[in-house]
Amino acid sequence: MIQQGHKFCVIFAFLFGVSLATLPRAQAATLYAGSATQTVQEGQTFVVEWFLDTENRVINTLSLKLKFSSDTLEVADISAGQSLFDLWIRHPEYSNAEGAIFLEAGAAGGVSGEGIPVARTTFRSIKSGPAKIAMDANSAVLLNDGKGTPDTLIFREILFVIGPPGSLANISSPSHPDQDSWYRENKAIIKFAAQPGQEYSFSFSANPEIYPDDLADQIPDEIIYQNLPDGIYYFKLNSKVGNSLWQEVGIFRVQIDRSAPEEFKPVISTDPSMYDGKPFIVFSTVDKTSGMLHYQIRKGLIGGATLVRGPYPLNRPLFGNTIRIEAVDRAGNSRIAEIQYEGIFNWQRLSLLILIILIICLGIFYPDNIIGKRSETKFSS
Repeated sequence: MIQQGHKFCVIFAFLFGVSLATLPRAQAATLYAGSATQTVQEGQTFVVEWFLDTENRVINTLSLKLKFSSDTLEVADISAGQSLFDLWIRHPEYSNAEGAIFLEAGAAGGVSGEGIPVARTTFRSIKSGPAKIAMDANSAVLLNDGKGTPDTLIFREILFVIGPPGSLANISSPSHPDQDSWYRENKAIIKFAAQPGQEYSFSFSANPEIYPDDLADQIPDEIIYQNLPDGIYYFKLNSKVGNSLWQEVGIFRVQIDRSAPEEFKPVISTDPSMYDGKPFIVFSTVDKTSGMLHYQIRKGLIGGATLVRGPYPLNRPLFGNTIRIEAVDRAGNSRIAEIQYEGIFNWQRLSLLILIILIICLGIFYPDNIIGKRSETKFSS
C-alpha cells in the first residue's frame, strides 16, 4: 500500500466524474470534509469526517447546519466521533425529511489549528443522480476572545453524481459483516471473490488517504488483520486486466471500538421551574470512537434498569439510596457511575424490608409447618 501525495481539501475526492478545486486561502475559519470513498453508487453507505481549519484563530463555539440532497442522499448515522469540541449545546443530529444536519458545540479554552475533528456522518445513497451538500448561511463560529465575537465560516458546497448500483466488487467480512455497525472484535477478516483473468491490489488502513499500490498482490482465501486499535478501517481493492490501468473496484469499512465511554459524575439537583420542584438527576458523557447509544438507570436495591435521557426526574427508591447510571456506546461497551441519595435514613422502609426478609426466611426454613397448618385448617373444615 502507498500513501498518495494529496491532502484533504475543502471538498473530498470521492466525486463521480466531477473535479473541483480547493478553496483559496483566506483569513477565515474553513469547514471541510474527508472521505475514503472515491465513487458513490446507489445503495452504498460512506463515512464523511468533518474538520475545521481555524486559520490561526482560536475558536470558542461552532454553530453548524449542513443541507444535503434528500432525494438522493440520507443520513444513516451521525456522532461526535473524535471531535475536539467537548461542550455540546446541541449534539450532532439530522433530519432526513428536511435534508439537514445540525450541531452546536463549544470548546473549553478554545481550539485552534488545522484538521480539528468536528463530527462524523454516515451517508446512504438512496437514488442515482446528482447530489449536493451545502452549508446554511446561518452557520457561524465565535472567537475565544472573551466577547464571543462572530467570525466568518467558509465552506464550498460539494457536488457529485451517484452512479447506478452493482459494479463494485463483492467484498465481505465474517468478523465484521455490517459496515455500518461497531464491533469490539479487533481481529478483522476480509474476503472477496477474485475474477478469472484479473489482477488485484489492496490496502487496509485507518487513514482514508492510503490507497493500493500498482503491484499485484497474492489473494488468499482470507485476509486477516489482528490486534487492531480502535477506529474505522478501510479495505480498498483495485484491479486490472492485462496491460490496462488499475481501477478501484471496492471499499469495505471495518469499525472497531473496545473502549468504554469516558468517566462521568451524575448530579442530583432541583429547580422550581422543572418537574414541579422535585429532584432530578443530570448526567452526560461522551464516547470518542463509536459514539453514545443510550443510558440506563437503576434505583435502589430492587428493580431493573430503565432506558433514560437526562435530565431525569427522581423518586426515592423503596429500598436503598444508590442510583446507578450506565452509559452504553454503539459497540456495547459501558461505563457505570453511581450517586447516593442524601437525607435522613428511612426507618419505615427498613422495618418493611426486615418484615419481608423474615417472611421469606420462614417460607424457606419452615415450609412443612406452614403447609401443614394450611392443610390441617382446610381438612378440619
